[in-house]
Amino acid sequence: MGDEGLRGRDHLRWLRLLDVEFDNMREGFDETIRSGDAEPALRIAAALGWYFAITERHGHGEGRAWMDEALSLPQEGVSTAVRAHASAILSYLAGQELDLDVALAAGQEALALAADL
Repeated sequence: MGDEGLRGRDHLRWLRLLDVEFDNMREGFDETIRSGDAEPALRIAAALGWYFAITERHGHGEGRAWMDEALSLPQEGVSTAVRAHASAILSYLAGQELDLDVALAAGQEALALAADL
């Protein structure tokens, strides 16, 4: 869901592009946070999950902070698919930080939401 370029043959090109455009993505993400609109905030944060997983410039901690910010917004009306993807990304990032309680809870939520799909 949005990270296909980083998982393909052109992943180095996509990684460089995301590095160059990171400040613009952060600005867009911050705008969704300020507006209180959870779905686009979760979409952006989750789409960048793999980027946060593999980049050296930014990393698990920053990705986790984006997810935490997005999840702090009211979640009413957020689609099940977006919530499932965001929960899966949060589970991975929390696990990488050894925050196993959050990783497990988010993973279980992702599985339950995915089952609803």
